[in-house]
This record gives sequence, C-alpha cells and structure tokens, in this order.
Amino acid sequence: MFFLRAEPERRAPVRGCVDKNLLGQNFYTKHKETLLSLRMNCLVVGNRIVSLERLRLATGLPFTDNMYMYLTTAGRFAIKEYCGKPDSNGTSLTIAAYLERIKKGSGKYRRLIEGVKMTVQKVEDLRVVKTFFGLGNCEISTGPEIGLLLSLWCITHLTVRVRTFAFQFFNNSVSVAARTAARYRNAGIDQRCVLCIKGGVANPAREEFAHLFIECPAVKPTITRYFRKAFDIQYNTLDANCRKFKLTGLMGVVPYLKKFFNAVNMLFLNYVTWQYRLKKIVPSLASIENDIDILFEGLVTSSKLFEEATDTGVYICRRWRENHNRRG
Repeated sequence: MFFLRAEPERRAPVRGCVDKNLLGQNFYTKHKETLLSLRMNCLVVGNRIVSLERLRLATGLPFTDNMYMYLTTAGRFAIKEYCGKPDSNGTSLTIAAYLERIKKGSGKYRRLIEGVKMTVQKVEDLRVVKTFFGLGNCEISTGPEIGLLLSLWCITHLTVRVRTFAFQFFNNSVSVAARTAARYRNAGIDQRCVLCIKGGVANPAREEFAHLFIECPAVKPTITRYFRKAFDIQYNTLDANCRKFKLTGLMGVVPYLKKFFNAVNMLFLNYVTWQYRLKKIVPSLASIENDIDILFEGLVTSSKLFEEATDTGVYICRRWRENHNRRG
C-alpha cells in the first residue's frame, strides 16, 4: 500500500513515502515478497502503534530498532490522516489489485478517470496567475493573454536558459534575494538589492520581485530610455498599466502579432536584467539592446517567425530588420 512517511512539507525532516528505500535496499530485496503483502493494520491496531516485539511476531520479519522508528513515524501520520474520518471504513486495496480489475483497452481507464468530478478552473483564477499580477500590483489579463505568456517558455527556438527563466518568471520562482532568504529561513542572506548596491543607491531596498523588475532606481534610467526609444512611452512605475507592460508586454487592444512580439521583447528585457543582476553589473542601454538583438536572432531561426518578423512593425522586429539592412 501507498502511505506517506510524514506530512509532505517542503522542508520536513522526513519526506517521501513508505517504499523500499525506507528500510534499506538489502532488507527489501531479502524480504520483498513478505513486505509487499503487508498492510498498515500490521503496525496500527486500535489507533495505536504496536510494540516492536508484536510487529516482529505478526510479520515474521527481523525489524531493527531504527526500522521500527521509521515505521512508527509513518504509522503516526496514518493515524492522524485517516483515523476517525467518515470515509475510512477499514478497507484497502493494493494498486496491483486495483489495476488488475481493468481489462485491456483505454475505455475503462477513461471511464474511471471521468467518474471523478473535476472542476475546470479558469486560467485567470489560478493562484499562480493571481500572485504574479499581484506582485506587479496590476490588473489581471484575460485568459488568452495569460495563455500567450505561459506559452512563451514552450518556444523551442529560444535558448534553454531563456525558456527556463520564462517558466520561473511567470510562475513566481525567480530567486530574488527576498525569496531566497525566505526559502532558507534567512540564514544570513543579504536581502539588499544587488543592483542598488552596485549603482551606489543610498539605502538599497530589499530585493523583491517587483523591485528588481519594475522599480529598481539603479536600472530605472536605462529602462526609461529604452521605453522612450522602443515604445514612445514614458516609463512610470506608479502607473498600473506601465507596470503591467513592463512585466508582460501587454497593453491595450492590439493585433495578435504585435502583442506576441511585445511579450517576447519584454521577456528578453526582463531576462537580460536578471542576467546582469547575476553578474552584479548595472547595464547600459547599449548593452541591453545588444543582448536583446542576439536573443532575437535565435528566435527568428524559425521560418514562420522570420516571415512574421519581416512584416511586423514592433520595435524589436524593426531593429532586427535594420541590423540586416532590410526594410525598417
């Protein structure tokens, strides 16, 4: 049977399930047949953990003191999880027996799966989506727009590093200092913004997601110049629409291709910002534009995107055409 060893917390002292690794590979190999036939009622009787001697007599296995300690951890969790629950009627079924009831053909599998009522949640209602736009303190986009953002990490013509960043960025997993400190319970980690320190900013702020990618005063002058040059927009970190555009490249009702290339442009801009943060260098406008140009060159190795970039008036596409002496 499948039982967890303890609460499945991220940093729990004991994690995982009751499997062959719990008691050691050698013990499992030697007593495999007997172990696979055991059930939790060998360890838990009357909502209490049996003694080591009784467990040995009931199973006929030479459990050691350490093995018994591991098993009691799983037993106590099982009591907490299942004891007194209305649907815990004492019956159980092995996974093998459950699957053996299903004959060949996928129809029975589908009927079993479809027999469980599942609620289909809208993408804009997902917790990860709400958190992402909440960090930017801006309005949540529509479902199709969110789908566009989440699909960026699936573009095979992007480098693995960019795709990994896209996945982490839109799923709130970029390891900014504040998040890293929380993950490791501070552990003496300096949470001050690296770029603020390198840029000589007085009283460097805590490096949080919104600070690094939207508000950082060390990078803001460069981002302001880029926005003015690329989009003819005054970069204003207090404006919700501008914050949203900086994170996603989405603003207003525009044709799909323009929306797509703006989203790609902003992904590249945020990725390059993150790379300079890792290098502990405050980037210049020329450096950012050059790095974005290189990333875009890799993207348009796709014949389809090459054709679309040739006919689209978005800044990143115009700049690419100009660099290759094409029509701007």
